[in-house]
Amino acid sequence: MGRRRRGLVSGVWVLLLFVAVFGVVLNVPVVWGSGTIYIRADGSIDPPTAPIQRNGDIYTFTGNIYDQIVVQRSNIVINGDGYTLQGSGTGNGFYLRAINNVTIKNTNIKGFGYGVDLADSSDNTLLENNITDNTEMGVQVWLQVGDSSDNNTLFGNTITNNWYGVYLFLSSNNLFRNNSIVGNRYNFGVSGYRLSDFIQDVDTSNTVDGKPVYYWINRQGMQVPLDAGFVALVNSTSITVTGLDLKNNYQGIVLAYTTDLQITNNTITNNLIGVDLYNSSYNSISENNITNNDHGVLLRWYSKNNTISKNTIAIANEWGIYLNEASYNTISANIITENGNGVGLSMYSTNNTISGNNITDNYDNYGLYLYYSSNNTVYGNNVKNNNNGIMLWSSAPSYLFGNTIANNYYGLIGWSNNKIYHNNFINNTHQVDTLGGSGIVWDDGYPSCGNYWSNYVGQDSYSGMYQNVTGSDGIGDTPYDIDANNRDRYPFMSPYETVAPLTVDDHDGIWHNNDFTITLRATDIGSGVAEVYYKIDNGPTKTVSTDGQPLITTEGANNTLEYWSVDKAGNEELPHKILTGIKLDKTYPSIETPSRTPDGDVQPDQSVKVSVNVTDATSNVKNVTLSYTINDGETWTDLPMNHTTSNLYEATIPPQQADTTVKFKITAYDHAGNNTTLDGTQPYCTYQVIPEFPPSLILPLFIITTLLAAICFRRKQKTTLKII
Repeated sequence: MGRRRRGLVSGVWVLLLFVAVFGVVLNVPVVWGSGTIYIRADGSIDPPTAPIQRNGDIYTFTGNIYDQIVVQRSNIVINGDGYTLQGSGTGNGFYLRAINNVTIKNTNIKGFGYGVDLADSSDNTLLENNITDNTEMGVQVWLQVGDSSDNNTLFGNTITNNWYGVYLFLSSNNLFRNNSIVGNRYNFGVSGYRLSDFIQDVDTSNTVDGKPVYYWINRQGMQVPLDAGFVALVNSTSITVTGLDLKNNYQGIVLAYTTDLQITNNTITNNLIGVDLYNSSYNSISENNITNNDHGVLLRWYSKNNTISKNTIAIANEWGIYLNEASYNTISANIITENGNGVGLSMYSTNNTISGNNITDNYDNYGLYLYYSSNNTVYGNNVKNNNNGIMLWSSAPSYLFGNTIANNYYGLIGWSNNKIYHNNFINNTHQVDTLGGSGIVWDDGYPSCGNYWSNYVGQDSYSGMYQNVTGSDGIGDTPYDIDANNRDRYPFMSPYETVAPLTVDDHDGIWHNNDFTITLRATDIGSGVAEVYYKIDNGPTKTVSTDGQPLITTEGANNTLEYWSVDKAGNEELPHKILTGIKLDKTYPSIETPSRTPDGDVQPDQSVKVSVNVTDATSNVKNVTLSYTINDGETWTDLPMNHTTSNLYEATIPPQQADTTVKFKITAYDHAGNNTTLDGTQPYCTYQVIPEFPPSLILPLFIITTLLAAICFRRKQKTTLKII
């Protein structure tokens, strides 16, 4: 028995020795998993046994931690020192609430609900962390109930494989540099209400899935580069966004307090929101492929006078197009299909026009939904094969005419004080549900009349206002009764068309430098288009069939195009559409004779400032570049010329060595893409850097020096003889 005990004790000691030795050799880290760790307001670590070493206001991990950390003290540094903070799929890795000036660095943060949650917290820094595999968000910076969550810095972090990578909400003036945000379901996003919520300092050193983030503030007259991975345009105007492939972000494109943008021919897929507008007006969103997002296009917070046209908006889990407190917008000629819901207007979105859209196969609730939104006009749409066609909820008055509403479960749901006429209700399981309401106007009086109902079984033997005059008129002799409180007095016997064609254009809104064509395209849901008409600059009326598409040939920034169509039934598109601000500049910029300082000899190591006046009368000068080469080399160095005053542009050529020949040329571009080059062959475009002692002076100087030496030598000889 004693031997067994001694053997057991010896075995235990051997095992402990083995663990101690190999634990040191293998450097097995200490791990912690006994509950939430707090860095208290007094600086203490709770519990004190957690593997964090405190040295003043610096807290350093000494091992991996398998639970969350709540930071309750400001003005500290937390150094993960390469260790891991690991969660179990919920909670927060680091949670800061109303805490400021905390730096979190060198930490692997993974497996939580939120990797880092900065709530109501400002002036904090996340430095070179790896934030991965969190089920909700990698980094969230947001205003919860406090005063601000601003001025935070994210530098050199890698944020991967989270549901949301980085999300900013009601937070401003945050600085982002050199962050790699990759492989998250939604890599990057920002939202809020005020302009300040969108003021962030995010440059192109930040990437999403390897593509740069373009977060532009106060920009104008530019085009977003084609390599963009995320686009935010804040307080900007006259920006073009075209030809981009934007995916896997909170928003593909976000506009905040921005006007006069052209968003065209982009592919915007797999984002939470394809295109997101906050308080942005007079923008055009056209001919984009916006698919597989949760929401296709959102207009909110007083976004007005925007046009959404000719887009394919499909397979959105929630809404194809949704307006919230957004008025005077036009939604036309879009294909809106296979979304959860088609088009939604909510919360006082008024005076919008929805026309000529194909709203089909939206499977969740509604093809078109109006909620507390009045004075909207809905015409010429095909609303087919949706769960429910159109819903009008507390949205009176609204005006629905010329729509085909077919093959839905409910064709129309709505009540009270709306005007609904000249629509075709075809083969809906339930044509209409008024929810017991009354006051809906179902016709436009005789002879304009009401709607077509596919299940109407009346006869047409009579005509007239009271349908008592012998002879048919295409109107049913008896009303179509919808319910006890609603009837269409003048139902059509066959599908009705009085809706004019819808014509759209492909004008891109940018400067052109050659005569160019604007293509007009008309559609008609009934009899078909008979002709498309137009007038350029209030000139004579022309037709597309005879004169071809409109050709713009007059230079200027304010050409106009008025256009409209007429269908085969004689319906004219009214009012005529008028395009303004059509821009054409075929004239090159003018470059005057440049001057340089110094204008004479140039010494070695002396810089030369070149100044020149450049003008462009139509589209204005965009930029001017000075290029120089030395000793007639083939390589030219480009220098942007700074616009100083009036028409003056300046650039400085750096100092050169002696005996160097410098030649320069100047190229000017205008906003239409015209360019002029002063090609460097002119005499005043070349100068020589003179040597400190030109060769022509060397021989005279040598002769003079020799003579002086000879004279001195003779004088010395004479003095010596006198002494002797």
